Parts: sequence; structure tokens; C-alpha cells
Amino acid sequence: MKSFYFALLLLSVICFSFLLTSVQGARSGEDYDEEEFVGFEAKKELDLTEQIIQRISEEQKELLPQLPPQRTDWYLEIGYGCLIVCYLINFFVGKRTNQNLAVAWYKSVQEVLEQNFTRVGMADGANTSLTAEKFVKEAHNLFKLKATGRASCIGLQATLNLKKRHDLITSLIIETFMGTTDTVTLDFLLNEESVDNYVFAVLKKKEEKKYKKEHEDLADFGGNAQSLDNLNSTLVVVSELEEITESLMTPNVLSALNTNQAEFIRIHVSDQSIVSPKYKNTLSIEFKLPSNPEKVAALTKFALQFVDAVAKLKLSKPAKAKTEKHRSKLLEAKNKETLAQRQEAIQQKKIEKLQKEKERMNEQLAKLSPDEQRKLEEKMAKKEKKRMQPKVRVLKG
Repeated sequence: MKSFYFALLLLSVICFSFLLTSVQGARSGEDYDEEEFVGFEAKKELDLTEQIIQRISEEQKELLPQLPPQRTDWYLEIGYGCLIVCYLINFFVGKRTNQNLAVAWYKSVQEVLEQNFTRVGMADGANTSLTAEKFVKEAHNLFKLKATGRASCIGLQATLNLKKRHDLITSLIIETFMGTTDTVTLDFLLNEESVDNYVFAVLKKKEEKKYKKEHEDLADFGGNAQSLDNLNSTLVVVSELEEITESLMTPNVLSALNTNQAEFIRIHVSDQSIVSPKYKNTLSIEFKLPSNPEKVAALTKFALQFVDAVAKLKLSKPAKAKTEKHRSKLLEAKNKETLAQRQEAIQQKKIEKLQKEKERMNEQLAKLSPDEQRKLEEKMAKKEKKRMQPKVRVLKG
């Protein structure tokens, strides 16, 4: 497949070079250098004679019926046509390649999913692009698959985010040089009643700061990233409590992460609706799409085992009290921020209202005589003084 894209890129470059040389060749015939001609001065009289003859011949041509000019060069059109053909070839080949990758992924995990979920794929009669594979095709590089009916979670949404192979510019230029990859994201929706509230993540060390900026739950509750002794040095753990790390990072999980660290991207457990506003507690696992079907199935099994571990984890009373305290503090801070913003908005409205009243008063004063202006200013000063005086309530016995 790489050789095909290289050949297509080479063909595009040749077409572009062909266009460039055609334009330059057309322009080069318009200019010349007088120093290149020998005996240029001696030819002035001959050139003058030729100009006179040419003028006479042109006058004669005007008497003849005019024919439309005939074009003999179609270089630009041919070049543009070649580029369009390259784009169309890349579009259909890239589209088919992504679809085949999606089908291959589903076949690799079909048995695993059907063993763990009662329903795999969309409901009967749904409009799917790959009906046999039960996929929903949202774009030529984006495929989604849903599965429901499992004890430890409400459901699963698998998202295949593939390279934009159908886009000539993106696939051959941007993705080739930036090194983008095909990824699989498994989002598990957890039962809110049976899962404790906490935040936990395993991330690539080089992407930890960026990911925390994009996800407020890790920034608010996750604390500092830490490396584990038995975990690959390229990975770090961001956890709300040490107890959560000890419960989830078992020897089997550590072994799986170390074995698949080349494909692994992240694990993210949260009670802050990171997947959908409808669901509070979620688990998201993302990894690169391996070319080996057995490895694809193994990573999917690992994700299902991890969601079981998350569902079974029950925090101790002190740990649960700490997580609740963290959330109450954050809620209080957000309420204070909201209140401050509301008060600021009210104050701003008051200032705008006073400013408008002042402008209206200045307009009225400009229309009055000096004596009338003085009387109006005295009246407004008394009114303002009365307004500023504290109100006294009279209690009736």
C-alpha cells in the first residue's frame, strides 16, 4: 500500500512540474535579450521594412473573413486533468482501504464481543453502511460499533478513527510526514449506582500535560503524574488516590501494558461525563490499531477485563469520604465563581444604566438655558442625596 501512495505522490509531482514548465515556457517566449543577437544594429532597417510589409498584410487581412483563433497548446488542461484523475484514484482506493480495515477489525473482535455482550451492533432496521458487519459509517475514515447487555457496564461504543486515506492532500502530505496512525477507542458506560466516584488514568508520559489540559477532571482531581516501578518508563499514572492505583494496577494489568506499550495510548476512568453528558461514570481505553488480528483480539479482551476490575472496585470509607470532599470543594468553588460572575454582570448593568442616564441628562441640559440648567442640577442633587440616606422603618405597636 505504501508503494501505491508513493507512486501516486510521484505522479502528482510530475503533473505539477509539467504545469509549471508549461507556464514558464509560455512566458519565456514573450521576452528576449537584445545582447544575444549579433548585428542587431545592422538589422534595424530590415526590421523596419518587415514591419511595413506586415502592416500592409494586416490591412489586407482585415478585408478577409475572420476565423476564430485556433489553439495548439493544451498543456494546462492536460495537467489539471491528470491531477483530477490522481485525486479520484486516491479517493476510491483510500475509501475502499479504510472500509476493508474496519471489516477486518470487526472480524478480529466479533467472537470476543459476542461472547461478552447480548447484542452487538445497531438495532434491527438501522441504517448502516456495513450492514453485515453491524457498523455505522459516519465518515470515510470514521466507523462506530455499539454493544449492550453486560453485567459490569451499560454498554460499549467502539470507534475506529482511521487515516484519511481518501483525501489526497491529507493522506499523502500531512499524514505521511506527521506520522498519524489508525486508532481504536473503546468507551464503556458504567452503572452509576454500582460504581464509586473517582478519577484515574494511565497515559503516555509525553502527552500527560496536554491531556490534563484538555480534561478538567484530571486537572481537578488527578493530582501529579507518577511512574510505577513495574510499569514501562514511557507511561505514567494519574490517580485521585493511592488506594485506586493499588487496586487497579495489578500484576496482570502491568504485564499487559508493558507487553503492548507500542500500541497503548491511554486509559481514563472518570465520574465527570467524559464520553457523553447522559452518562456520568465512564471508562475509555484507546490504542493503535495493530495489523495482527490476534493482537487486536488480545487488546479487546484486556479492555473487558479492566472494565470488570473497575466495576468491582469498592473504595474504603476513608477513601470515599476523601473523594466526596474533593467534589464538594470543587462544587463550592464553582458556585462561588458563578456567584461572582453573576454579581459582576449585575454591577456592569448598573454602571451601563447610570451611564445612559448621565448621557440623557447631558442632552437635556444642552437644550436648557443656564438658569434652567442650574435649577435642574439642584433638583437632581437633592434627589440623589435623598436616595443615599438610610431608610428607617417605623414599627407599629
